[in-house]
Amino acid sequence: MSRLLYAFLLGAVMAPLAARAQSVGYVTLVAASPVDPNNKVPVINGVPGAGISNYDMGFPLTLIPHGQPVVISVLSQNGTFSGTCVTSFSITQKQDGKKKTLLKAKIKTFSCNAGDVWAWVYQTPDVPDDVGAATLTGTVTYGTTKVNLSVPIYIQ
Repeated sequence: MSRLLYAFLLGAVMAPLAARAQSVGYVTLVAASPVDPNNKVPVINGVPGAGISNYDMGFPLTLIPHGQPVVISVLSQNGTFSGTCVTSFSITQKQDGKKKTLLKAKIKTFSCNAGDVWAWVYQTPDVPDDVGAATLTGTVTYGTTKVNLSVPIYIQ
């Protein structure tokens, strides 16, 4: 590969990352995990002796059991924004060619500052019996700017 082509490809990859570095904020993780019957997870900094901050949760699920609650985790990091933030989630599914919202909730409205890192959790009611492919979306609203992260799931 020529150096010019390599430089062009590197620039094409790095330019969007540099633009995102100036973003108001990011959703860094959205996941559904089982409800812990012992109520030990999720927890922040639950690893004794760890040398860094950590978020501990049940293994994220892709196959979501219907008729049971799950724990939704939405983690985020503020970029340049300071003000009021809102964290929420939704589980949607295409049915008959239309997008149907199966579950959604506003998890928390809070004051946030540039550089903050947040982890919010929500225990859902029972997941509806709408078996099939769906999408789990975590959203953080930084003032008037919404930032989303979506992952595919399957309700079984």
